Amino acid sequence: MKHIHIMTSCDDNLIAYILPQMASIAENLSDRQITLYLFHNRVSKQNLELLKNYSEKTDNIKFVEIYISDITSYETLSYLGGGWPFEAYFTLCCHDFLPQDLDRVLYIDAGDVIINGAIDEFYFADFEGKSIIAAYPRIKKENGDVYEKSDLSDINVLKAVCQGGVINSGSFVINLEKFRKNAYPISEHVKLSREISSIFPNDKMAYFGDQGLISAAFVGDILYLGYNKDDWSPLYTPYNFGMWYGSVDMEYLWFTPKVIHYTGNNLIKPWQARFCAEIFDKFDFKEGQQGFEVTKNHIKYHEIWWKHCEKTPVYDELNKIASACARELEKRYFPLCQKYNELAEKYQDVLGKCIAAQKQLNMSNLIASKSRKPQHGKKRR
Repeated sequence: MKHIHIMTSCDDNLIAYILPQMASIAENLSDRQITLYLFHNRVSKQNLELLKNYSEKTDNIKFVEIYISDITSYETLSYLGGGWPFEAYFTLCCHDFLPQDLDRVLYIDAGDVIINGAIDEFYFADFEGKSIIAAYPRIKKENGDVYEKSDLSDINVLKAVCQGGVINSGSFVINLEKFRKNAYPISEHVKLSREISSIFPNDKMAYFGDQGLISAAFVGDILYLGYNKDDWSPLYTPYNFGMWYGSVDMEYLWFTPKVIHYTGNNLIKPWQARFCAEIFDKFDFKEGQQGFEVTKNHIKYHEIWWKHCEKTPVYDELNKIASACARELEKRYFPLCQKYNELAEKYQDVLGKCIAAQKQLNMSNLIASKSRKPQHGKKRR
């Protein structure tokens, strides 16, 4: 039986949401032996025991906790990167703590990533000499090529890499052999983060969390699985299917999202509010107009998360809280959103007419000014 090694990292705030992750791993990778490593510094013994006990009830998951004692450098990275929990940066030196005979590990974000199918193609892919295998490139040159380290000499490219990133950090495979060979200590990443901060001193954050720093550190050293600039769809992201695409009905996808990432701008996490899909028939929202990005199709993906959550000891409590939150939003917030949408649509024509009238007025003034004859000298008395 093939062995797959997976790591994640978090504090106590996300521990409950790791359990549905584990349930998804147990079900969808049932033909693989899994070792799940939790890198942590702020997780209670009680919660560690909770994860360990749950893993023992599965047939294929071994749970290993790895305590990181010296967090000073990681706190610096967190501060310069906009305040993300410092645990997010533990991937940068994971090779120092994982077994030395391990050649690769799959990193997934804690809680908001679900395994939804076989991942052999992703996990066992040839690194082709690269340090990281990512699901897809986030930014590319105009000709479709991915950015290289030399491109960072352009300050605009550097900013785009640091703020937008060339990788989404929800799911990626780490080449531990190359990490060890390069042997970058955490101090090197702190040095890089300070250099970026000195280049952009007026920005609130030097880089966009762990994703921005990983992008800057490994740009040009990332293999994008299956990427071909001449034949590629940005929607094809089976191993990191983010909810920025989640509004697409699963029936219209030509592939199965095998790693689902519940992230996106203004997106509610599954555990924050559990909506019924029918609510979106009652409230005729246009996508994104209700103040946060949740559509009827998003709910179908959320229910995949809840399907796995039902198998865990935290289901009853999480479902109770999320359902109560959804009812409050449906009762108090959604009607306001609906009214706003109706008013916005009603007065859209008025706004359009005002803008058109303003343009016409400006044009009339321009024509009038052009038609006036210039006066020279003083008028005779």
